[in-house]
Amino acid sequence: MRWRAPAALWGVALLAGCGGDVEDAPIEPGLGELVYEERCAGCHDGRVERAPSLETLQGLPAPAILAAIELGIMRTHARGTSAAERRAVAEFLGGPVGEESPAPSCSGAGSSPSGIAEPPIASGWSWDLRNLRFHTRERAGFAAESVPRLELAWAFHFPGASKARSLPAVVGDTLFVGSADGTVYALSRRAGCVRWRFRADSEVRTAISVGPAEPGGTPRVYFTDFGAVVYALDAESGALVWRTKAHDHPFATGTGSPRLHAGRLYVPVSSFEVAVAMKPSYACCTFRGALVALDARDGAVLWRTWTVDEPQPRGRNAMLARKHGPSGAPIWTSPAIDEERGQLYVGTGENYSTPWSRGSDAIFAIALEDGAVRWIRQTTGRDAYTMACYVPGKVNCPDEDGPDFDYGASPILVRLLDGSDVVVAAQKSGYVHGLDPSDGEVLWRTRAGRGGTLGGVHWGIAADGARVYVPVSDRADGREYAHPARPGLVALDATTGEVLWRVEAPDTCAGRPGCFPGFSAAPYAVEGAVFAGALDGHLRAYAAADGDLLLDLDTTGAQPDALGGPGHGGAIDGPGPLPAGGFLYVNSGYGQFGQLPGNLLLAYRVVD
Repeated sequence: MRWRAPAALWGVALLAGCGGDVEDAPIEPGLGELVYEERCAGCHDGRVERAPSLETLQGLPAPAILAAIELGIMRTHARGTSAAERRAVAEFLGGPVGEESPAPSCSGAGSSPSGIAEPPIASGWSWDLRNLRFHTRERAGFAAESVPRLELAWAFHFPGASKARSLPAVVGDTLFVGSADGTVYALSRRAGCVRWRFRADSEVRTAISVGPAEPGGTPRVYFTDFGAVVYALDAESGALVWRTKAHDHPFATGTGSPRLHAGRLYVPVSSFEVAVAMKPSYACCTFRGALVALDARDGAVLWRTWTVDEPQPRGRNAMLARKHGPSGAPIWTSPAIDEERGQLYVGTGENYSTPWSRGSDAIFAIALEDGAVRWIRQTTGRDAYTMACYVPGKVNCPDEDGPDFDYGASPILVRLLDGSDVVVAAQKSGYVHGLDPSDGEVLWRTRAGRGGTLGGVHWGIAADGARVYVPVSDRADGREYAHPARPGLVALDATTGEVLWRVEAPDTCAGRPGCFPGFSAAPYAVEGAVFAGALDGHLRAYAAADGDLLLDLDTTGAQPDALGGPGHGGAIDGPGPLPAGGFLYVNSGYGQFGQLPGNLLLAYRVVD
């Protein structure tokens, strides 16, 4: 009997198997449906809570499905299938693959980037080292009183995409952004036309960082692809300068955004072994999370810090496959830099196998110079989990079986009114912690949401001064919880953790498949306002002082005139919105976890 791949937990149906690619053959009538029924349907018939139905999958474009199979998170599961089989499944679900319309190139004087030697307006997960995700009036180009006048200026269609999750960088007159098919674009930030393209080996999900490798040097573009390969490109031309594999595990991936600082690139490494473990014959699990410091000049590895000890053999599973542990504790957060103390802060995810370890679901303080761990604060113990815990038999589900309460939200370092600092860290458990940066002592702890495998607090938080903005997802995930779901946006006092205000997430879904209320994406604040993208595809802005609604934009509609061809929006998740240089940029579409797919980068501008 063939194993049926549970790939749809990641948003699209994927093909299972092992070994190398099979030789191609012509696409026979009915092949796609046959392969789908044999390889995919078992996870889309309702037995796997987070897997989208066949009807949902048929709403995705075929190029997006094919890109996910061949370049995305499930490409490993497609080993052993031919290109014809993969294309047949994509076309069975999404119609003919066809050809994508290329986005127009910039012409004339605007065809090359200008001003790229200037300091970035926005770069990385947050332009500031502390990860605050806050822009002043000057950096944002507008403030709260102008927010209601934001209107769409242009839309850019990402080809072959069902999600858009790379946070752009903005430098001079250029916007740099990655895409699901592995293309990194340099766009005119005012018009959206293309200045150059670079094709990475696989999907680009991280934020883009821009800056010179050393003072006075030529600006470069830095990012990590799905295969945990780190790239440096010339910012003016898009030419490759260097590329470095950050981790040697076959299922290592780049989710957390690299941080550029003082000639070094600090690279978090995550893994999709958490999904591969659903195969009962897989020897689970051998990946361990890491933070890697690279020399920004040439990509050389300077140091590597592991989050768990090296996995050791631990017997065999029910299918007689070797078990290993400890494992996991991936890093899918972006580091916050503490220059005064010479350290950075990152959060980790759950263990993948028994036994659980103290490095999972924790905040690490790591020395900038040599990678030494200065302290670890674990806030949820006994958390080991893989997606095998969702399928019948649970062969590679650890003894702990969750709760899967990662730190997916990047920690931030907040300067309080008295001049002291606090590390604020928000978790999928729904809790937000204030930690002493000197030793990791818990100063306060506040429950912002119910929590869950998709949050709680999923992708990020923001702060302006001593006020912290916390988005709450609380999406249904098939598990039972002691507390009711409270999706919304919460403002906390960074000194005490006190709730200053809370707004409940509007429910606009009315039974629409793939639509959910709640804020899973990371917010971004400006003077007097905070922007939050929602799972229902709405982009909302709230007054910083009291949470009053300032703006509500529905991004889910079709954009027939999008640059690069007709596109449409969807759920807003991952890195969320970016106010920068007089524009508000947001990726619309997140076709994972059964959410609304889409393929747009939208640019809004204040209209007088």
